[in-house]
Amino acid sequence: MKALGRRATPALLFTLLFTSGCLLQSQGTLQTLILFFKLTQSIPQGTEFVAHAATYPNEVKVKGQLVRISGRLDPAPAATRITVRAVGVDPATGKQLHKFSATVNIGSDGSYSVVKKFNKNINAGTVQTITIEPANGDIAADTGVGICVDITKKKADFTSANSCATGVSDPGDEDPVTIQVQDNEFSPKSLTIQPGETVRWELTGANTSHTVTAMSGDFDSGFVFTSQGAFFERKFPQSEDGRTFEYSCTTHKDCCEMQGSIRVGPNAQPPSDGY
Repeated sequence: MKALGRRATPALLFTLLFTSGCLLQSQGTLQTLILFFKLTQSIPQGTEFVAHAATYPNEVKVKGQLVRISGRLDPAPAATRITVRAVGVDPATGKQLHKFSATVNIGSDGSYSVVKKFNKNINAGTVQTITIEPANGDIAADTGVGICVDITKKKADFTSANSCATGVSDPGDEDPVTIQVQDNEFSPKSLTIQPGETVRWELTGANTSHTVTAMSGDFDSGFVFTSQGAFFERKFPQSEDGRTFEYSCTTHKDCCEMQGSIRVGPNAQPPSDGY
């Protein structure tokens, strides 16, 4: 996605959809998002770069919970500090609904982490963006950017922030089950997993215009597959045992039937024809 290497505009943002059920966890940590991509252009000092945009179709009751944005820049950039902002906006009126901003240090290994508390629930229809702005140096083109967003009630439930390393899942989890995003094909096309497992879609083909978009609206990678090795991950919790998730690439669903399915647990129903 070319927009990842320059100041992004709303029309160029990739969107990740979460239903209210995704964030209503009373204990432990919910890793809502894991992304890895490479910048196509540099981010100059003082330039605000949109790294993530999420549209929430339903109200999300997160008031009083903690959100951690962490990750790694590989290689470590010239900048040693970045300002991380998360802003929620009502797209109909343009009204800002909530915001937090923090300047954080980048470690010698390129890692960063910031924790803030939600003061409000997220209204249905809110568009929330996460931006990073290098404060005292540039971030070079071809830098790998790893981003994790975790939500929990207590700080003690967070795993180590350094576990969100570029291209590496949380070491507390088992290795993800990988689906290759090839040229106009998901391989394997249909997959059965156990509740609690994580699925990683990783680009192995040359075409970078793919998405992984659930037909139910439960997840959407957006255009994160900017280069080979870029990936999108989602954990399928115990609460989704017995569900079947059908998904497609929004770019190639109609022309090439680029579709797939995830069955969670042995009792999940077979997918529809073509999935």
